[in-house]
Amino acid sequence: MRYCELLNKYLPLAKNANLEEEAVKLIVAELSNMNNTELYLHYNDIIPARLEEKITSSVEKYLTGYPAQYILGYTYFYGLKLKVNEDVLIPRFDTEVVVEATINLAKNYHNPKVLDICTGSGAIAIALAKNIVGDIEGLDISNKALSIAKINAKDNDVKIRFFESDLLRNVKEKYDILVSNPPYIENNARGVDKMVLDHEPHLALFGGDDGLDFYRAILKDAQKFLKPGGSIVFEIPYDKANDIKFIALTYFKNVQVQKDLSGNDRVMIIS
Repeated sequence: MRYCELLNKYLPLAKNANLEEEAVKLIVAELSNMNNTELYLHYNDIIPARLEEKITSSVEKYLTGYPAQYILGYTYFYGLKLKVNEDVLIPRFDTEVVVEATINLAKNYHNPKVLDICTGSGAIAIALAKNIVGDIEGLDISNKALSIAKINAKDNDVKIRFFESDLLRNVKEKYDILVSNPPYIENNARGVDKMVLDHEPHLALFGGDDGLDFYRAILKDAQKFLKPGGSIVFEIPYDKANDIKFIALTYFKNVQVQKDLSGNDRVMIIS
């Protein structure tokens, strides 16, 4: 089978199943060790038999509703290649603006000490360690997630101390910046993508009846773990900025909200 024939077979099937056609192309390209441009340059090439079998089984698994990133075993975030499996949330492109905001904020500190709360795969912490001269740490309640984060840090050649903690419970030090993309989906939310709901860890998705339990818990205790002049950077749900701001102003004086590339509220900086 040629690449063109394989794509012509599976792209319509993905579309009919309301799945992303780009994910099919990603699987085909990555398993063939190509980028999208190279894939189309080889559009009429015959796929070697073993590779065709691997690609076909992977694409068909995706068509059942299994995430492409878990099929490949990795994803890309902020220019980094990160290992992912069902023990960690798949890092999203939208979260890159949280990294950008934190990098910009870190310029206000000399050798800043930063803690990534709910680190998961370590995506935010590793991206920060690649771009900030300072001390980066990460915590998570899940030992399985921390195992993935440690592998990702090693693979991306950064030194980060990861440790287990239920939010700030096991934190002993103080930091210049606390950053977090906490779980924020409402427990009974409708319309959650089935692929996400069926395969990504619920521990990293759901944040209580209104989705804000983790923000409340972090903000309640954050002052104890911030150095003088310290700040918090949150990823926030696009429709809850005012609610989180109200909680934040109970404990802090300054709150700024920044938008993502789609124009949605995405980042909150608190000090």
